[in-house]
Amino acid sequence: MEANFYRFLCRRAGQVLAGARIDKVFFPAPGLWTLSLSGLRREDFPAFGKAPKYVLGGRASGRFLFFFSEKKPENPFTPDAVAMWLRKRLRGRRVVGAACDWPSRRLALSLSPGEFAFLLIDPLQGLKLLDALPEGFGAKAVWPRFEDVAVSDDIWKQYPQMTPALRRILGALAPASGRRLFERLSRGEQTDFFLYAPEKGTRELLPFELPGSLGATALAGTFDDPLQAAAAFGEPLLFAASHAAERKEAAAEDKALTRRAKRRAGRLDEDERRMRRFVELGALGQAIAANLHALDPRAKAAALDLPDVGGQILHIPLDPSRTILENMEGFFAKAAKGKRGLAHVERLRRTPMPSADLRRRLTQDVAPEGAPDAPVPKKYQGEAVNLYRTSDGFLVVRGKNAKANDRLLTRLAGPHDLWFHVEGGPGAHVILRRDHPGQEIPRKSLEEAAALAGLSSCRSGSGRADVIMAHVCDVRKFKGAASGQVAVDKMERTLRVTLDPELETRLKLA
Repeated sequence: MEANFYRFLCRRAGQVLAGARIDKVFFPAPGLWTLSLSGLRREDFPAFGKAPKYVLGGRASGRFLFFFSEKKPENPFTPDAVAMWLRKRLRGRRVVGAACDWPSRRLALSLSPGEFAFLLIDPLQGLKLLDALPEGFGAKAVWPRFEDVAVSDDIWKQYPQMTPALRRILGALAPASGRRLFERLSRGEQTDFFLYAPEKGTRELLPFELPGSLGATALAGTFDDPLQAAAAFGEPLLFAASHAAERKEAAAEDKALTRRAKRRAGRLDEDERRMRRFVELGALGQAIAANLHALDPRAKAAALDLPDVGGQILHIPLDPSRTILENMEGFFAKAAKGKRGLAHVERLRRTPMPSADLRRRLTQDVAPEGAPDAPVPKKYQGEAVNLYRTSDGFLVVRGKNAKANDRLLTRLAGPHDLWFHVEGGPGAHVILRRDHPGQEIPRKSLEEAAALAGLSSCRSGSGRADVIMAHVCDVRKFKGAASGQVAVDKMERTLRVTLDPELETRLKLA
């Protein structure tokens, strides 16, 4: 996040956070954090339509992010020790003020009485609790002379607000235009904010417009509200980074599982060889049994040379502390154990550990667009749901019963996922998973998800059905509702779809 833009964002963030209460702290992935808040005022967020519930931030794709959102990324099932430590010290405390050290993109929130006085939001250290702020924190920024900008390549070391984007545009503008921009920024005069999202390269959010060839083709949006601009810039990056971290963790688990599977296969091979040696001892016991009439069963010996059933002489080592009869019974017992062991080894071979490919299907999360064979999240194991993959590669989840519909909506879906339900009658809840709130879903995938909802509803035999679609964050349970009953605060659209029973078979995952 560019420092000069952060100056305006930090100013507004401090204003809207005053009086807010911190409820929880989450770490959805390494380097990313989420603060759950209450008490934000709707009138402070006119572009959002309602007061957001979360502040999200951290480093993603090498960029520092900080923005408000109505949605949060999915979090680990078990919070880590750092999250629990912060929760204990932050839960229920209010923000009573803010100080901004914008050139270094740091924001310090002054907290109501409790352990530690400040919560520092830092692009390098993340969330940090302090008793006192560093000396000089929030002091007025010092600017260089305009004439020095063009002649010093290292000017950013002393003046961190001289970012690469600012130096690039000052070098491209005529001197008079460049000076006007430089003076406006040094005075902190707010103007529009420009989001650039080139097909190749990094996204940029700037408090000035890039001229001509520098940014005309990459301009993705213009904003007059820094809070809205920060959300548009940060949401795709942070949510994508959250899922990338989950996939990386799952890949590491796959490697570990593959190593364990190889070790297990080696142990089974060794067990099989040992059990076969036990089975071979049965022939020695049979040779003793066939000649027992000519032997003293109670005698003890170190070895016997006896003919087997085919007449071949066998040299049979014995345990000299045991009688011949006891040795014979021991051979038969070992042979029986070997047969049981071989049967057990065979059962284990028929139920092997999951392969790395199967593990990926069970551990990784939503596939990117265009990946029809991508893996399935492990969270759905043991749940009463059916899983499908649309033609464009998006995961679709459908509940099998009322209880599963309830869990699907309240426990298994993300707030930015899409929810489908047949209009005007009972039916299954269907969720189409998205990587992040800004992800666009092709029309064909929307229609397939809607058809899956219609096929498990009161309209299943009608050939066609009207299916409503909403964001999960706009669907809620209400007081006194039975399992699966919900209220929809905001409906996105209604899809009229053809109900083809073969669609379920074609899209269903094993």
